[in-house]
Amino acid sequence: MTNDKVYIHEYIDITKQNRGRYMHHIAANWSPIAQEQRHQLCYGVWGVLGSTGTWPQVVNLWEEDGFAGIARSFELEVGGAALQDPALEKWWAGAAELRSGGLDRLMLPHPSMPTIERLCADGVSAPVYAHEMARVPAGSAADVPM
Repeated sequence: MTNDKVYIHEYIDITKQNRGRYMHHIAANWSPIAQEQRHQLCYGVWGVLGSTGTWPQVVNLWEEDGFAGIARSFELEVGGAALQDPALEKWWAGAAELRSGGLDRLMLPHPSMPTIERLCADGVSAPVYAHEMARVPAGSAADVPM
């Protein structure tokens, strides 16, 4: 099975002690809308441990249906006069109270990386996860051993 998805990887800078509140806001209030409107699936929302990285911070990872899916999501995102999906106005206002900024990037997976559907079917779960990113020359991800 080859993974042809595109991922949005986000580092979100959290204000004060709002990490748990933000994680809930993403999972309960944004993810259902993303699934319905965009078929954008939440691969995961993780809190960065202070001993392992920048804090307070959250990592979000979203799975899109390839580049066509990301294009549809971006079209919705800039659909309003404020360059913001009008359906998310209330969500954005709530999120603004919990975060101060962040950094997003698009990522292509290693071809053998399991999709969300595969991980759920396999029952994958853990109390903590190691988070690593590797940068490789374009087109060479398949050559990296997994």
